[in-house]
Amino acid sequence: MKKLLSLIMMTALLFSGCNGKELNQKMIVLGMGIDFSEENYLVTAVYINTESADGKEKYQTKFGRGKTITQAVNNIATQNGLEVMYSHMSFILFGKTVCQHGLNDTLQFFSGYYQCRPSADILVCNHSAKNILAAKKITPEQINRLAQSHTVTGVNRTLPFYRFYADILNPSVSACTSLITQKNDDVNSQGVAVFHDDTFAYSLNDEETLGLLLVSENPSSEVIPITESHKSFSLSDKKTDFSVWWENNTLYCDVTVSATVSFYEYEENPQLLEKSVEKKLQKLVQNTLKKSLQHGDDIFYLTKKLRQKNKQVYYSIKDWQSVLKDTVFTVHCHVSVR
Repeated sequence: MKKLLSLIMMTALLFSGCNGKELNQKMIVLGMGIDFSEENYLVTAVYINTESADGKEKYQTKFGRGKTITQAVNNIATQNGLEVMYSHMSFILFGKTVCQHGLNDTLQFFSGYYQCRPSADILVCNHSAKNILAAKKITPEQINRLAQSHTVTGVNRTLPFYRFYADILNPSVSACTSLITQKNDDVNSQGVAVFHDDTFAYSLNDEETLGLLLVSENPSSEVIPITESHKSFSLSDKKTDFSVWWENNTLYCDVTVSATVSFYEYEENPQLLEKSVEKKLQKLVQNTLKKSLQHGDDIFYLTKKLRQKNKQVYYSIKDWQSVLKDTVFTVHCHVSVR
């Protein structure tokens, strides 16, 4: 961590030579939280404390309020006279209130400002972003670890800004990204938040998130239990075949997941559990597909596959929600035991 901080500060120092500003005259933002209250945006900025001589306080937080995101951000700069730098910002955390209000104006600000990183992780919390980022025990590194924890837990799916915003703008796709929760000074990853247009709609729990990842991503370290046999397993070499077609004014999709299985507990005859594993994987994918399609949401990018296959049909559809709710799908799973 010390090496990372040193690298960031050295980079900022190099840039400072271009405009004559010293390092301690810059506010190097590592992460930002957005809330909405009383028709105002509340912005929380977490930044490197460049004025700390003893290194005890690595980070500081500042809060800004305004009718627009630009006003709120400018309000932060007026509090200490520092030049705000967004080029090192690694995450944006949206609070519950701004997700209910709608993210369009906020996303426009971050997409339009040249310093903001398109690769910054987008996260959603079910409470206040300010409360999470202001907690003394919570650091930017911890938020970053949660954002990328799908490689460890297999139960979240964090999108970078450019992908999340592209999904928000796409009329046939529903954007979704990792949901985190706070209890006292602890934060945890807890599934995925799904949006209708630019507004939070509902969340996927851990198992539903894993069902999403089994199709759309490649989780590498998930531990999946088989309840009836008191066994658990992990997957490797996962492959997904996803077929989508249009027939009789109905959208059809066929999903096939194949993988290699490794059991954590000793099993004398692991081949006997193959069917149980396949049944478990099939259920995970089916439940997530069913839930999202019942809401008229496409979080699996079915519509993108339809567009690749049949542009004429894709562009002729005006009511995607009705089409998705009527989608017919099948799920197949095949595994081999290592």
